[in-house]
Amino acid sequence: LMSESDILFVGSRLAPEMRQVFQHTGTSGAISLPHQAITMVLGDYRPSDKTIFEAPARFRVALCKSFLLISPSFPEFSFDIIWSPLIARLNGEPTLERPSPTDHAVFNFILADGDHVVRAIRTSSISPACSLAMWRAQQTLMAASFTGDELKQEMNALFSQYQRGIPEMFFNETCALGD
Repeated sequence: LMSESDILFVGSRLAPEMRQVFQHTGTSGAISLPHQAITMVLGDYRPSDKTIFEAPARFRVALCKSFLLISPSFPEFSFDIIWSPLIARLNGEPTLERPSPTDHAVFNFILADGDHVVRAIRTSSISPACSLAMWRAQQTLMAASFTGDELKQEMNALFSQYQRGIPEMFFNETCALGD
């Protein structure tokens, strides 16, 4: 979803391909594992949300049957972001290298408003356990076989079951951003 030449800064608009992802899917977030970047759109963004975005936050990882769920959770809002091997294959996304047991992967968290203008960028590390959980999930999912319909059914079931947010106990690994 991002090319090597994409340079984002506060005040810039997301690339047209990225805006299309948000406009056509209705999703509020996207992840690029190779770029270690997570883009989140807060439709009702207010300037005070930048402070909330910079506050202590959690990073949560869950392996589902047909997708990986990444959930950055901030004090007043959270994002449930899907990574699917079906989409990764379409984009030619490479698989991750196995992280070392002490590797604190560093991600760029990009917060955009409803008009897809970047409002804040945060660079934070995640714990080695979360890095390893994401790698294992990617390996498991890339080896699995399922259809787009099965993916859609599982996503719909999850989000209809947890309409007010996915509970902490659902996730395989969690850590504080900056771990």
